Amino acid sequence: MLMGVVCVAIARTAAMARGFGAEGVVVDSEKALGDALLAAHAKPQVTLIAAKIDASGYVAQFKAMWGV
Repeated sequence: MLMGVVCVAIARTAAMARGFGAEGVVVDSEKALGDALLAAHAKPQVTLIAAKIDASGYVAQFKAMWGV
């Protein structure tokens, strides 16, 4: 069950999660994200998945969304 989403910088997120007793992983591909989601679902503890994404498409996406 998804309890909430928190946006933080990628740097050190996995270590911060482990410091709070959660699992922490960093992924940089769709396959790695899928694998991490499956692994997280199979574990009883909280898992933080920090996804490195290419943000270069955001500007065009926002312009299209807002009709700019």
